[in-house]
Amino acid sequence: MTGEKLRGRGLAVAAAGVVLVAWMVVSATTTEVATPHMFRAATVSAALACLCAVAAGLVAWRITDAGSAARLRYVFVVLEGAALVTFFPSRWTASDVEDAAGEFSISLTLSLTAPVLIALGLVLWLSHAVHKTVVGAHGPIVADSGEGALADRMRALGAVLVVAGGGLTISAAAVALTVPSPLAAFLFSAVLVTLGPFVLGLVLMRAKDVHWASRRSGVFSFVIVFVFAMPVGDFAFKAGAGTAVLLCALVAAAVGFQVAAFLVMREYTGELGKTWRERRQRLASR
Repeated sequence: MTGEKLRGRGLAVAAAGVVLVAWMVVSATTTEVATPHMFRAATVSAALACLCAVAAGLVAWRITDAGSAARLRYVFVVLEGAALVTFFPSRWTASDVEDAAGEFSISLTLSLTAPVLIALGLVLWLSHAVHKTVVGAHGPIVADSGEGALADRMRALGAVLVVAGGGLTISAAAVALTVPSPLAAFLFSAVLVTLGPFVLGLVLMRAKDVHWASRRSGVFSFVIVFVFAMPVGDFAFKAGAGTAVLLCALVAAAVGFQVAAFLVMREYTGELGKTWRERRQRLASR
């Protein structure tokens, strides 16, 4: 893809991001709700995700050729991570917003979460285009088997995740033991989320090469995050103010580690630069 096409896509994504931010501003100023504090939290987190799309579009607009795309590629990786991490607090708070009658409203929840999903999709789409441009001009990011120094980096990442995930799991378990028993089942999912980085770290510490690490941990990361992280925010505020804040902070940290590990693995393996058919052919040749 040429720099001119990337600039055009960047302008389109930036314009769409501005529209999404305006959508959130209009919603925040015109919608009447029974839980204004939750509504403000949902709109602010959603607006932050939409700003990631604006930033990605403006950065892409500065790309002129494959060389500048290679220099700015990591900016898009950071913006992807920011948009992914921001999605979770937006989803948690949006599900607790009640309409003016004090009832849960699906349309209100969708109006708060849809802009975030659109912004996330735009950032991922633009980042993928930049990645393909870099790979097309400079070749695969990992041209060899991915062993040696790259595998050592994966194992080092695993060690960091084991230490961080272990600390988060112990902290979440301690919080879970201090709350009333009716919330124990819900808090168990929070413990599982914080356990995710720990288990992922154990997997990565056994990495033989970066492709091995990617195959065995990429899907695992998002299954843990999406399946177990969602119920945490939906019910966290029922546990009390102090407990909810601490619990959400621990879960948010675990989600951040999971997202960061996923993006690091994807960048080191270069999987984003391969088509689905190429991945299948490489797996069949092993």
